[in-house]
Amino acid sequence: MFRFYRGTTFHEAVCLGEGFQSRAVTHWTDSLEKAAMYSKGAVIVMEFDEMPKWWNRKMSIAEGDAIHGNIREWKISIDEFEKDGGMYCYCEYAKILLEGFDY
Repeated sequence: MFRFYRGTTFHEAVCLGEGFQSRAVTHWTDSLEKAAMYSKGAVIVMEFDEMPKWWNRKMSIAEGDAIHGNIREWKISIDEFEKDGGMYCYCEYAKILLEGFDY
């Protein structure tokens, strides 16, 4: 099982959980701690049994600071999220974690 996280607002988390991406590009990580640093009130977690074939090509390393270190991230466009064969099509489970309650 694979888990990926995005720190965001509650409203955007709901949209992503329903299969709609409102931004041109979203940034995902495999670390809840790192996603929580960029949260504006919520973190969405998506779980997958398998990933799209193109998934590994989207991975990059974002430079962090001396305390938090670098962050592995996946930059996903609207098409790569919403279209057939996109990230949302592979999602088995999505959950929204609220700041102050779940992390």
